[in-house]
Amino acid sequence: MSRTRHKLPISTGSVSYLAMGPTSPNAGPFPVVILHGFSGSALAVTDLADRLATTHPVLVPDLPGHGHTEVGDGLASHTIAATAALVATLAGTTNGPVHLVGYSMGARTALRTALDHSDAVASLTTIGGTPGIDLPEQRAERVIADEALADNIVANGIEWFLSHWATLALWTDQPMRITAHALEELHHQSREADPRGLARSLRAMGTGAMEPMHHRLGELTCPTLVLAGDLDAKFTAIGQQMTEAISGASFQVVPHAGHRAHLNNPEFVAAAVLHHLSRAENP
Repeated sequence: MSRTRHKLPISTGSVSYLAMGPTSPNAGPFPVVILHGFSGSALAVTDLADRLATTHPVLVPDLPGHGHTEVGDGLASHTIAATAALVATLAGTTNGPVHLVGYSMGARTALRTALDHSDAVASLTTIGGTPGIDLPEQRAERVIADEALADNIVANGIEWFLSHWATLALWTDQPMRITAHALEELHHQSREADPRGLARSLRAMGTGAMEPMHHRLGELTCPTLVLAGDLDAKFTAIGQQMTEAISGASFQVVPHAGHRAHLNNPEFVAAAVLHHLSRAENP
């Protein structure tokens, strides 16, 4: 699948994104925008993007603090609200609303985009997503942990972070069934990450710093699909709770998958998303 990299100028810099799939501006299905997780980039979700691009135009941006996107050094431009506005701006360059697909941090961003910029969103899919941390005490604890991690990333560099990140229970307690292509892309993009950018992202839009969205889930009106890996117990429970709060939402467990469900079982996830997009376009 051919990919082209573009830059969208914004007031504070530019958004870097990959484009692939059909290119006709006046016909065909709505475009898909895929949002990567923390410490990733557009390259981290190209396996899923390639599968969806067989039928849809696909745009995959580098989110603030990641990849080649430049939004300045201020934390204000890295918040989840600012990032959602950036995604809506990218959606606005297409010929109509877009299907949003987000993984982990990207799922939180997609959810906030659908809430704040509903006219830009034709459908929503979250993979390992959460509306945030609802309890103030737990949110405060997470802020302290994220601030400490951000300090360590800046002080010790990207190799330290990658070693530390690989030890988290989120990965060690779950399967590592990832295609060789996807693993190669992950390793490549991770080592190109800017430690200062990752630190800004943690400080501004980590789950502790972001405003929780539980009380707003009932506002969602677009067709919504919630996905979680069957071995990702925490996010399976969160996904079920989200689905109950969103009118008309569907929940699917991805078999043989952990938190990185789109990498652990890419065929199942792509098929589920494509079915969801078809139903959204042909209600």
